[in-house]
Amino acid sequence: QPLITTNPYSIRPLDEDFERDENGRISEAQKNKLYEGIMDFTGEAFSKLATLFCEHEKLQRATLLFILGHVATLEIRIPNYYVALEAITSYLAKTVDEKPKRLNPIKDKKLANDLVNEIKELIKKKKDDNGLPDDEMNTEILFKNINRLNSPPNADKLAKSFEIIKYPLTKEQFKIIKDRNSYLHGSFIKTSSEDDRFRDALHLSLRLHFLIGVLLLKNVGYNGKIINYAKLWSHITQKDIEEEVLVFI
Repeated sequence: QPLITTNPYSIRPLDEDFERDENGRISEAQKNKLYEGIMDFTGEAFSKLATLFCEHEKLQRATLLFILGHVATLEIRIPNYYVALEAITSYLAKTVDEKPKRLNPIKDKKLANDLVNEIKELIKKKKDDNGLPDDEMNTEILFKNINRLNSPPNADKLAKSFEIIKYPLTKEQFKIIKDRNSYLHGSFIKTSSEDDRFRDALHLSLRLHFLIGVLLLKNVGYNGKIINYAKLWSHITQKDIEEEVLVFI
């Protein structure tokens, strides 16, 4: 599953035909359209990518999960793709983001800390007033959860990485990012039949494949078309996708 190609003829939908001239050959206008936006992966971009893998363990690990996911079962592939997205997001947020902004629900740190402390005091009071021992009311566990009260939602953090590389997410792409928790916590797609389950899972994996590719390639300055497998394999997933097979990023 390569991300890019310089041969647009090799990745066309099965039922697609091309505009032809009077001799039955593919017309020049059609050729020009097919090759529009087709770019080589430059030596400079490759060098940047290799350097990032050497210098940043999270990016290297994310890419290994990405590549190994191509041959894994969908039950293994999808959660690993989400882990790869998180690792790349962590790198971008800490290393690339020039104008980091707080994604926390409460922007004022002091206000957030005051609220957390007030909630902790309320919990302690309830425990003391009711004379509850630790095995009846474990404040240590409660406090750990309360300390995370103002943490930003995972979906917002993942979406932020696409904002950093200036790639606008579609509504479907953002929903896919929001669904991350289910797959990382052991849930999977539920459908009425195994065939539907396979098709939905394959479609999701192809969408994630595309998003990871966008993050990796845009991060090293690639401007060109990448393969949209969700469209290319729509005859398998049976999804009605009004998109191009090659998408310019």
